[in-house]
Amino acid sequence: MTWAKLDDQVHSHPKTMAAGDEAFGLWCRALSWCANHLTDGRLPAQWFDQAVPDASKREELLARLLEVGFLDESPRGYAIHDYLDIQRSKKQVEQDRAAKKKGGQKGAESRWRKGENGSTHGSTKNGTHPKAGESSDDCSVYPDTDTDSDTDTNSHTKSSELETKNTGPAFDFPIATSADEEIPF
Repeated sequence: MTWAKLDDQVHSHPKTMAAGDEAFGLWCRALSWCANHLTDGRLPAQWFDQAVPDASKREELLARLLEVGFLDESPRGYAIHDYLDIQRSKKQVEQDRAAKKKGGQKGAESRWRKGENGSTHGSTKNGTHPKAGESSDDCSVYPDTDTDSDTDTNSHTKSSELETKNTGPAFDFPIATSADEEIPF
């Protein structure tokens, strides 16, 4: 997943105020689409045809976005002004993804490779784990092997060190469970 960055003062920027809420909302959608599709800020004209089906409304909103400088015209459509000055490029995103994939593969290989004792999970140098009540100098060699990690209290972990899960705020509005599901607002 990629992210599009917005300045925390964009709500009161002169361009935003001049464009108006409707045009600014369209620009935010366009920004999100560019980040999602890794276009480096370029938008085909057809994107706006789909985003704003009413031709006269589309022309009005595009004119405002061009006038205030949120968009620039390009040979195949439009471009978000100075996109690459703020957002990550396609090349940067792909490099980050490749590095994370490589790191994940190295971590999996390290975790699951066979140890000296033939064990494939949490292998230790001598093939033993501490017994209940014993402690270890290096807790990292004794990985959690069960599936309910939120209730674990290993002998080498103090209960005060256990983190509680942040479940976040409760929401009072419906959340779609699939892209096809319609949400009544």
